[in-house]
Amino acid sequence: MFSLAKLLEGFRKIGTPVQRPVLPLAMALPALLPKVRPRFRYEVRALRQAGTCPVFEPLAGHFAMSLVVDFPEGELDVSPRELAAWGADFEGLLQRARTNLLRRGGEEDFREVRDGLFRSTWRDHYDGSRVLLPGVLKRLPIQGDPVVVLPNPDTLLVAGSEDPGGLTRLMEAAVEFLQEDRQAQNACPLRLRNFQWEPWEAPEGHPAGTLLGRVRRRRLLEEYGRQKSLLDRHHDLTGQPVTVAPLHLERAASGAVTSRTVWRQGAGEGWLPEADQVGLAGEHDCLWVSWAEARRHLGHLMEPMGLFPERYRLLHFPDHDLLSRLEGEFAVAADLP
Repeated sequence: MFSLAKLLEGFRKIGTPVQRPVLPLAMALPALLPKVRPRFRYEVRALRQAGTCPVFEPLAGHFAMSLVVDFPEGELDVSPRELAAWGADFEGLLQRARTNLLRRGGEEDFREVRDGLFRSTWRDHYDGSRVLLPGVLKRLPIQGDPVVVLPNPDTLLVAGSEDPGGLTRLMEAAVEFLQEDRQAQNACPLRLRNFQWEPWEAPEGHPAGTLLGRVRRRRLLEEYGRQKSLLDRHHDLTGQPVTVAPLHLERAASGAVTSRTVWRQGAGEGWLPEADQVGLAGEHDCLWVSWAEARRHLGHLMEPMGLFPERYRLLHFPDHDLLSRLEGEFAVAADLP
């Protein structure tokens, strides 16, 4: 059975970083602040520099929150070593960090940049972390629940969940950041519902739906691509015969964009990303099935690995009988991808 702990241990053996001294708690508390970043940034650090990743907790799926000590010279991430040395727990320190952040300002630090679209003006590298201060966002003059985009640490964009025009302008701004800002990594929107953050889902036919799809596909393409590079490097160094399948996008004649991944016969053990379609590539053709159908028919072969974004471990290619049944139900393409 696959073990994420063993995978991380393998990364630790590749290179163990030098540990820094632990900062005294009395020195850290006055400068303690919460930090909200794309979750993938933490996951990459856990893979690439195993043992040095900050303590973090997921926030609405694809973001995460951690703790930093904010000095004029820069930020110091709070690691498990600090928590152990301080005898403190994450939740207790998070409350202190939120209080420290609240003292930096309130709702006056937003301005309306487009009709129904508000942008933060702190520009102190903690703008996105203000999502942990929901009372600040609730006071904005928006229609419905706050829906936010956090494209970089200095930007927090807010619109109302019941304002279709504002939400469209929110997603237009998200796409602009992804195109123009090299530091922009994740512009997927979150919605504050009953003081809990969740991914914002565009209703069927919503004018912002197409833009939301573009933002999500870009996130997955970039994150799966970087994750694959790290895993491939690990397997090259350890000599493990594993195929880490890529994710790629294809545009249909209708203009619709689909994410795809391929598992090739004879490639041995495969680690597949979650995609709209899965290709089972034989010697001469490829059988395409939707992700839902792949899970339904091949679920007994697919083991979740506990990575983020998630991958599924497949030990062996479907046998002839299973492939024959699938070929009778799904499309077979003569041209291999």
